[in-house]
Amino acid sequence: MGQRAIVETVFKAVAAALPTELGALLGQELSCSEPSYSLTTKEKLFTAEPRTNSSLSHLKVSGDHEGEAFLILPVKTSIIFGGTLIMLPQGQIDENVAKQQLDGEVADAYGEVANILAGVLTQVFLDKYSKSLRFVRTEVDILSGSSIDMAADKPCPPGTYFHFSTELNMDGQPLGKLEIIAPADILGLGEEEQSPTEPAPEAKETTAPAKSKQSAAVAEVTTIQPPAFADAKKVADLVLKTTISQVAEEVGALLGQDFTCTDLNMEMVTKEEFLSNHCIEKSVLSSLTVSGATTGEIYLVNQTKDAILMGGTLIMLPEEEIQSSIGKGEFKGEVEDAYGEVANIISGGLTATFLERYPQQLRFVKSTSEIIIPTKLSVADDAPFPDGLYYLASCAISLQGNPQNKMYLLFPADILGLGQQAANTAQAVPSVEEVTKAAGSASAAQAATASSRPAPPPPPTDATPVLLIITDAPEASESISLNLKNEHYEIKVIGYKDDVRTVFSAHPVIGIFLLMSEVGEKGFSVAIKLQSSGYSLPPIIAGGPEWTRSAVLKAVKYGARDILVTPATDEEIRSKASLHISIPA
Repeated sequence: MGQRAIVETVFKAVAAALPTELGALLGQELSCSEPSYSLTTKEKLFTAEPRTNSSLSHLKVSGDHEGEAFLILPVKTSIIFGGTLIMLPQGQIDENVAKQQLDGEVADAYGEVANILAGVLTQVFLDKYSKSLRFVRTEVDILSGSSIDMAADKPCPPGTYFHFSTELNMDGQPLGKLEIIAPADILGLGEEEQSPTEPAPEAKETTAPAKSKQSAAVAEVTTIQPPAFADAKKVADLVLKTTISQVAEEVGALLGQDFTCTDLNMEMVTKEEFLSNHCIEKSVLSSLTVSGATTGEIYLVNQTKDAILMGGTLIMLPEEEIQSSIGKGEFKGEVEDAYGEVANIISGGLTATFLERYPQQLRFVKSTSEIIIPTKLSVADDAPFPDGLYYLASCAISLQGNPQNKMYLLFPADILGLGQQAANTAQAVPSVEEVTKAAGSASAAQAATASSRPAPPPPPTDATPVLLIITDAPEASESISLNLKNEHYEIKVIGYKDDVRTVFSAHPVIGIFLLMSEVGEKGFSVAIKLQSSGYSLPPIIAGGPEWTRSAVLKAVKYGARDILVTPATDEEIRSKASLHISIPA
């Protein structure tokens, strides 16, 4: 998981914890909206949009890093919190709000609220963050946008900040925005983590000279025969559907309770995607050793609370004892041993269905289990499992009709024949035209594979043909989008997490630009998802910086017709589009 993703996941947990802790203090029902995050500056923070008078609480940061973070609330909200805490009559609270009067005992009471908020930050960071950080509320400033000197160190010094915000509601009434800002360096977010809309001034100067080397890497690509990805995926899907059904039945029989697995989903992911978008809570990861036609390890993952529930249920612990262990996160002793038996049953179910239904003979044996905290893991480390492409089967589990969380089975792609390396790489250095020819053959093979499956519904006959841009950084792709619009292409832009099938079902797609802010597995996994979408694909142009020979090989292997080295000139963009993508007459 990248550092930015880690920080956002930690702050998402802060947003989840705030309503409970703050609501308990105030005796009110609170809720938070889906949080938003950005990297920003002091000037942008206080000038980008109109801001009401605010309270700004200073939070002293100590531990592995030291500094100062800041909590910002509208003065109105601070008054309501303080007045509610000391049980002022509603009329008095309303009068204080009208006067924007945060002082005396109301101010002191709000200080206690800010202390609780600092405590929530501290607890979440200690639980989920790899560095030890603690937050203590010190002074509180009252400020308005017009009174802030952008060059001064008060109320906060100039610099780059990570900005978290969420809209608050109390008993159904909107209270405005709660914001937390922390210096980017305290959270390990250097300049390279900034949004692509805020490049460093020298970015173009440092990137451009490398283009000739990147173009050489593109030119080294040779003819590649793509793997029959869709067929391998189809087989894996069928076997895993049967596996999950059998696992549910056998785990239920073991526990003596109704155990169900629903909402089954299967997809290609990278390690970073799994830790960022799926497994984000404290979990138990069990390694299952694979033997037979191939060898390796796959991984079974359940949230710790679910592992405790299954283990406790197996050894018939009283319900209150199970819930107490879940509350304390105590996964140990006989509960841990009992969950190991559940994992054994799951590995046995896998073995039975794979021996019966999978073309290759595979067996699975549970070896080790460990607790993981995803936000404390590094994608680059081989522990608890190495980086790479994985096939993920996930399902929602339920025990005695009570919904729990997701259970995951994570297969290295190669084990299921979904990650084979490109073959038949010749030594000669071909031209870009030869790359195009090779990719054309790949597209034909993929189209042939797709034709063996039931075709998904076509778009409406009167729908507008579109050129699809898939990007992990929409702002950074605006120049490419505008350039192509000027060439009279109708453009549709979506993100990596969006479902491409909704676009294909609504429009004829005449071409695809797959843009990567960083060339790597995250972008390639999108290419794989395209290949498994069931649609006959148009030409794909993969764009990104710093291409290597192996990266170009992989892009072509996954269906790219051509490579665009970014940042690209207007002429380069137009040339790639006109060469491969025609606008229907």
